[in-house]
Amino acid sequence: MQENELHIEFYFDHLGDNPAPYWSYADVKPGGYLFLHNPLLHVFGDGIVGFRVNHPTEIKFVNKKTLSALMKDHPN
Repeated sequence: MQENELHIEFYFDHLGDNPAPYWSYADVKPGGYLFLHNPLLHVFGDGIVGFRVNHPTEIKFVNKKTLSALMKDHPN
C-alpha cells in the first residue's frame, strides 16, 4: 500500500455479503471518498492495520464531484 492509502475489510457474511440497500460494491472506487461512522483501527490476521466494517450502515460513499461542491459551499 502507498502512504496515502488505507486498508478496509468488509465483514458482511451475516448479510450474505450483500450491503444492499445501503450501497453496492460498485460505489467502492479507487480515489473516491468514504466516511466511516465511529472508526476503529483493527489489526488483521496478516498483520495489516486498517479498518474493519461489520455493517453497511457504518460507511457512506461520496464522489469527488459532490465533495467538491460541498467544500465550495462551506469554505474554512
